[in-house]
Amino acid sequence: MTLDVLLFQETGSWVAQCLQYDIAAPGRKIDDAIYELQRIICGQIVVRKELNLPSIEQGLPRAPEIYWRLYHQAKKKPVDRGPQAPHGKPGGMKTFSLYSPYRQKTITLRVHYA
Repeated sequence: MTLDVLLFQETGSWVAQCLQYDIAAPGRKIDDAIYELQRIICGQIVVRKELNLPSIEQGLPRAPEIYWRLYHQAKKKPVDRGPQAPHGKPGGMKTFSLYSPYRQKTITLRVHYA
């Protein structure tokens, strides 16, 4: 599963907003926001399975259109121009694995900075 994540600053903290599903997480630093988003996604997968609820693919709406517009604007920014994201990273891939009694699921986060 590959998910697109929009990272942006809001009132002094960072927010990681998943686009395929309306899940977001704040953090004081970028890594904190991404870590919290990972925890929420993993939690959603496990809890939905344990409670026999629809999977996140079937049970969660996508992010509101405003985040999709910001995402498309961020994707159009060339890597070598515009404001640099922290640590000089204009975007990138972050991968994590979820191991549960039910299945192994690898989730790839494609991170874009607004």
